[in-house]
Amino acid sequence: MNLNENSARILEDLEKIPGIIEKKITLGSKTAMVLDIGVNARLNEEDSMNAALATAKASTGCLAEITTRDGKIHVSILENVALATLGCQMAGWAIPIEGVNAMASGPARVLARKPKSFFSKIEYEEKSDKTVVILESDRIPNKEACSLILEKTGAREALIVAFKGDSKIGLINVLARVVELAVYRLNHLGYDVNKIISAAGEVEIPKTLDMCNANDQLIYNSTVSLKVENWDENLLDKCTSKSSACYGKKFKEIYEKASCNFYNIDESIFAPAEVIIKDVKTATTYTAGCCLNEY
Repeated sequence: MNLNENSARILEDLEKIPGIIEKKITLGSKTAMVLDIGVNARLNEEDSMNAALATAKASTGCLAEITTRDGKIHVSILENVALATLGCQMAGWAIPIEGVNAMASGPARVLARKPKSFFSKIEYEEKSDKTVVILESDRIPNKEACSLILEKTGAREALIVAFKGDSKIGLINVLARVVELAVYRLNHLGYDVNKIISAAGEVEIPKTLDMCNANDQLIYNSTVSLKVENWDENLLDKCTSKSSACYGKKFKEIYEKASCNFYNIDESIFAPAEVIIKDVKTATTYTAGCCLNEY
């Protein structure tokens, strides 16, 4: 299993899509290929969705299947759930570009061990000559950013896919993190996420796709099902967004009250609306939270 090479194979097909802007940066014997799919590039509706789903899958190291059906995004992870989500998909690596931090996800984080606190828990390592970065950025990665990626990953080639966080591609990638949202919350609560055997999640795609609407759907209209070993019943009432004091408010109101700063928001709101947990050790199923269709 080489997560970086698997993701690279999927993303190399993006080069065939009209409108994508390619930029090759040579750094001595190493190279970086930057694919602008949503910074300055403009794609049609179909190509934009195809690129969004491809990057969302690649961001998990290809450990997840991500599809759309019945107006929802569906995510399925059959194994290595913690690695797919916290180890790869989470936007957990800040990469400076012209003085502004861009947030990186993808299997390059496995090579760079970013952030180290997660990789002290996830028992997986790999080496790869090729690495993949999914970059949420308002700016195209420059020579310095590409050099940093190659240095920290130890790879000879980097494939960097860039898009704005508030682009359609960026927002579909946010919705595709529905399972990651649950895993991140459980990890924060102290549950050993290595005990998650498999996972599935679904979330409504809002008719008007912007940052606030995307977060409303994750908070109020998402369901995540987890198959685990040795569930801790004390965490059940804390693992959904319903446990937050902000629950019930539109995300726009929450965001504005926090001075438009994510770090000022009660972090317990960042959780799925509904979680279904099956403990394979006890054959017991637990359910917490519920979906609120009015959102």
